[in-house]
Amino acid sequence: LHSGTKEAIADETNHHVVLIVDDDNAIAKEMAEALMSQGFRVRYMTSASDAADYIESGMPVAVVLLDINMPGTNGMMFIQELRRSARQPMPRVIVVSGLSRPETIITALRLSVTDYLVKPVKPSELFASVERAFEAFLSQQAKSIDDDAGDQRGAPALLEEVTLPGSIENFGQSVQFLVAIH
Repeated sequence: LHSGTKEAIADETNHHVVLIVDDDNAIAKEMAEALMSQGFRVRYMTSASDAADYIESGMPVAVVLLDINMPGTNGMMFIQELRRSARQPMPRVIVVSGLSRPETIITALRLSVTDYLVKPVKPSELFASVERAFEAFLSQQAKSIDDDAGDQRGAPALLEEVTLPGSIENFGQSVQFLVAIH
């Protein structure tokens, strides 16, 4: 990423949070400290239910880093609940899990996660993934604003502007990769 993009992302973190949800407090704290050192505003929680309450309270969450194996509501259930809430703009979800089975990864990708990282995660991989997710969130937010303005222009103008979001393109590439290694 060029420095201008990184600076823009750092500016936006003053308003939007990266939410870490992991039942291992030490891992959550380590990721939080790493991201804060890069200028991100971070919150971390050790349960999916606390994270859901935080998001439902209207806090400005842009990216969720989510573990899969947690007591109570697991990560997959949390993603489904988040999608059902119809919150707009929808936070980008990055799974950070010790599970690396292809079927688990495919299930997460089918739930439209932005990325899937396998623990232990290198800080450089974490930073790159969060930056991409943050950019996608900001792009989605800008598009949502443009769409609201576009509603006044009519449907024919909107049809000319339809493009596939990067996550759909990445999904296809990820599935091709998983099929190739499986």
